[in-house]
Amino acid sequence: MGGVVKITPKGGAGPQNANYITRRSAAEEGEVAYHNAPEEVEAAETWEEMRIRLRSWAEQVQMEERARHGNRAGQARTHYRVVLSYEEEIEAGAAKEDAKEWLEEEFPKAQAVGIVHQDTDHTHVHVWMSARKLSEKKVHISKQDLKDVHAAFDAIYEQRMQVQSRNADKIEETRQFQRRYAELKAETVSEKELREWAEANRPERATPPGPKVYRERDERRLAQGAAREAENGRTWREAMVKGRMKRKNSRVERLRKDIDRKKEHLEQVKQELEEQKPEHSHERDQRRSARDEPGAGGGAREAESGKRASERANYGEGGRGGEGGDLHGGKRAAVGDERASSERRSGGEEDLGGEEGGRDRNGQSEGSDREQHGAGSSELVGGVSSRFSGGDRGAGSRQGADRGDELDGDGSADRGGGPGGGGSSPGGPLEGGEVEGGEAEEGGDPEGWGSELEMSDRQEMIRNKVDRLARLTGRRTTGQRSQSRKQEIRQVKERLLLDLDDPVYREAAEGKESIPRELVEIADHLRAKDEQKAQIFGKSWNYVAEARRRGKNPVEALRKGWSPGSEAQSEGQAKDQGQDRSQSQSRDRSRGRGGRGR
Repeated sequence: MGGVVKITPKGGAGPQNANYITRRSAAEEGEVAYHNAPEEVEAAETWEEMRIRLRSWAEQVQMEERARHGNRAGQARTHYRVVLSYEEEIEAGAAKEDAKEWLEEEFPKAQAVGIVHQDTDHTHVHVWMSARKLSEKKVHISKQDLKDVHAAFDAIYEQRMQVQSRNADKIEETRQFQRRYAELKAETVSEKELREWAEANRPERATPPGPKVYRERDERRLAQGAAREAENGRTWREAMVKGRMKRKNSRVERLRKDIDRKKEHLEQVKQELEEQKPEHSHERDQRRSARDEPGAGGGAREAESGKRASERANYGEGGRGGEGGDLHGGKRAAVGDERASSERRSGGEEDLGGEEGGRDRNGQSEGSDREQHGAGSSELVGGVSSRFSGGDRGAGSRQGADRGDELDGDGSADRGGGPGGGGSSPGGPLEGGEVEGGEAEEGGDPEGWGSELEMSDRQEMIRNKVDRLARLTGRRTTGQRSQSRKQEIRQVKERLLLDLDDPVYREAAEGKESIPRELVEIADHLRAKDEQKAQIFGKSWNYVAEARRRGKNPVEALRKGWSPGSEAQSEGQAKDQGQDRSQSQSRDRSRGRGGRGR
């Protein structure tokens, strides 16, 4: 049939159409037909710059036309969309020249930009034309103008393709056929006769492209889309594999460093053991056993303590142990114990169920509990504390007892560990620093673990929970916290206890093995960074160890409000009540004898 011209007036979406006709996937870059276009559009140096400026011009035209249209009925016409199509594929440059010639002949004062497309089997040119001329008058296209437009492009097409184009004639024949068909229908001709007339007089049409053409086009587009999808999928899979391999390599490298560090430590320990003399270890064991024996190393102070105990027995206060003092001191100690117990009840949530031990009025329950713990858990809880305090459990307990004799019975004796002793209380904070073998380094950072520690996944989980617990507790006291904050703190504590109660650490918690190196490294690291976090970690481990030593589940014990010192406190209160009753009975008997004598 020849060349085809399609003109469509539009009242909106001009910028979107400009963006569509200039897309790279369809347009031939560089083949642009400018016709009275703005200078900034024609001056674009790159294709992308031309796209942006053309879209900006289309947006400006659309806003101006809508502003001029105002509140009038209908929609403001902003631009025309024109398509000049050929029956076959031709050179893009030839199509551009034909479009420029057609625009200059039919719309000499219009403003337009034409883009050549070669994305189908038929070369075609998309023209974006403003609805307003250079003279600011509207572009109007009548029916006669349409005939002239088609005839003009037919002439250009025939000159280019050297074949006759009957596009304009076909359009006129189609209009005459439609007009006669409407007249016959108005004359009440039967539908059968009307259909027979239409079949006999219908104008010939150009044969549309068959299914094969559309099928080839669809196959080509599907192939292009599948290729892009495959490329994107391959890139994504490669990125996923690279990321996975990177994480695995990082984990392997971290494990390798951990193994090398442990090997180095084992070599150091082995070398130290070889250098030690047999008699040295024998003497050390003797000193340790001497410290553990009750009454050993006390000297004159121990004898003095026994003397004071015998004197206090006359008042029914025997067995106060190393606290010392008289009846008035005992009353002060009882008041102090009541105050301490109330503080433990109010701060139980802060200190994982309370500090272990609990001082009773005669001091005997605490001492026996401390000795039982030292004998049962070996280097379990006290061992952790001793690693960072540089002292021995037995020495710490002995020193605390000796200090009690020197405090004049005011109930303020230390709980079994002085500044130089490690202390066997599982609830005590972690202090100081120690390298394997018992020698403390200056600065308290053995082998630089505190600053440059490569942690395993389990260590990272424990440390993260300690950090979160430190942030939640903060500087506020228990009474200043909201109920939700308290509940969150309790949940984090339970998760931390659950991590520390891992089966890997279970033997150490029950005193059957030494403290794992992982926990020692975490404590060193936390102590070097933040003392508060080190104390939280130490109290948590001590709570787990004491609960396991007493046959309890740490998490369940925390939920039930159990604390290591609660049992000793209840035993002490029972003994106090028994002593009070015995004292009152002895006083009543003495008064009765005195009355009979008088």
